[in-house]
Amino acid sequence: WYDISLGSSEAHLSLTINTQQGEIGCEVYISNNKELFISLEKYKDEIESELGVKLDWMGLEGRKASRIKLKIETDPTNTDNWENNFEWLLSQSEKFYEVFGKFIKKSQNNN
Repeated sequence: WYDISLGSSEAHLSLTINTQQGEIGCEVYISNNKELFISLEKYKDEIESELGVKLDWMGLEGRKASRIKLKIETDPTNTDNWENNFEWLLSQSEKFYEVFGKFIKKSQNNN
């Protein structure tokens, strides 16, 4: 994984490569703030509309962390896929940074 700051200590972007499950992903990882996750989930339709995709909203019941993830199936070990995989990770991380950065600020201002 590779983490990217979202301008808040409450959450960050995480880019993941999972060779065992054959997927790559871009996610917002909220380490210990269920209130932020719940607040962002209230904007779920707006966030998904701006990103143009449906996300996996994982409250992770019984755990401190929460995740909001987008993933695609691919073979991360196949070097022929690397350029497309890296382009996808770059594109999604830029979109997530812009959209979630805005909604995290909005959520924090409403609390």
